[in-house]
Amino acid sequence: KKYDVEIVSYDDQYIADEAVNAVNRLVFEDNVKFIFGTIGSAGVLGMQTVTEENEVLLLANSYSTESVSPDNHLPFVLRLQM
Repeated sequence: KKYDVEIVSYDDQYIADEAVNAVNRLVFEDNVKFIFGTIGSAGVLGMQTVTEENEVLLLANSYSTESVSPDNHLPFVLRLQM
């Protein structure tokens, strides 16, 4: 299958509340099915509830061990360990 891809972006300013605002706009207003980002554990954790409940694939970066769990079925989180 071929898909047309439209890029929709919002700046969460590395603030968890802004990440949640952005994911709500992306899911409920823009009707996206795939999200690439955010960078930062607080934003990822805030976004996961919305993306999981609405079956939106989330590709994100997080240092938090909570971002990857058996309860989360749709996130693909790159977790960096140093």
